[in-house]
Amino acid sequence: MSQEDKEFDVYNDDDEEITLKPVAELAMANLCPGEALTLKEVSEFLLARAATFVAIVGERNSGKSTIICALYDRFLRGAFGGFSFAGSKSLIAFERRAHYSRASSGLEVPDTARTSLDEDVHYFHLALVDENQTSRTDIFLSDRAGETYESARANTTLVSRLHEIPQACRVVVLLDGERVANPMQRSNAIHAVRQMIRALLDNDAIGRRSIVQVVTTKADLISGSKDAAAIQSHLDGFARELRRDVESRVSELTFWSVTARDPSGQATPASGLDTLLRDWLTPKPQSREQANTPPLPLLRTEFDKLVLRVPTKAVK
Repeated sequence: MSQEDKEFDVYNDDDEEITLKPVAELAMANLCPGEALTLKEVSEFLLARAATFVAIVGERNSGKSTIICALYDRFLRGAFGGFSFAGSKSLIAFERRAHYSRASSGLEVPDTARTSLDEDVHYFHLALVDENQTSRTDIFLSDRAGETYESARANTTLVSRLHEIPQACRVVVLLDGERVANPMQRSNAIHAVRQMIRALLDNDAIGRRSIVQVVTTKADLISGSKDAAAIQSHLDGFARELRRDVESRVSELTFWSVTARDPSGQATPASGLDTLLRDWLTPKPQSREQANTPPLPLLRTEFDKLVLRVPTKAVK
């Protein structure tokens, strides 16, 4: 055997067999599916990173999904509200929701896919970077069918099932501006928000730790109404009454107006959402009571949530 044959034979040893494993037996990469996250998946995420939670509470057609899609759409176009997009674990879910608002959907009027009543709460995820810093911030926006909130308002024993609310850094309660602009529906729309907040308070879903934000959606329909001044006066009165009744029972109560989408093209898309987003991602100073009380873990069972119903005293 020549020297060349001997060298080749080193790599052609018939006594050594190479066995190839079927593809099904190989360890597959754990790729992020891109759907909205479940409570379990969010809990796993929190083992590695901290995050800001925003619970968006609103009844049917109040604008929950439209707000979520409007934020995503703004970040597709570039920086928004002083933040830049750095990633998302729910890109496919965002795209699915946003599809009907685009020309490619074939619809003449932009729309938004609604949350199914059959679905439990899910979370949309955004990773953002402050333009003035290099630190990344993760935010989760809750998504639940509006009918579920309507049912909980009517039957307050169901409030305990709204797990997204006690853990939220911000509790956003939506006031449907389209209904407010309609004189026949205005009182019912405002009463529904007042009743929802009281149901959350009386059933310990929110309390002295909670930052509550009442957000009037579709504000362009109010400002464009011939009765805009009268409507605003009505809203101001509602805000005064709610502050009187609720402000002492929560950490903070504020009022906002947004126009997430205007099919007529008269208003700037996502108007008001930039300042709201900045507030969501701005840490709030702790009250003395909060500073001296250990943070609560994620509460899943009724036994766990008993801690919310037991009064605690601040350490002096």
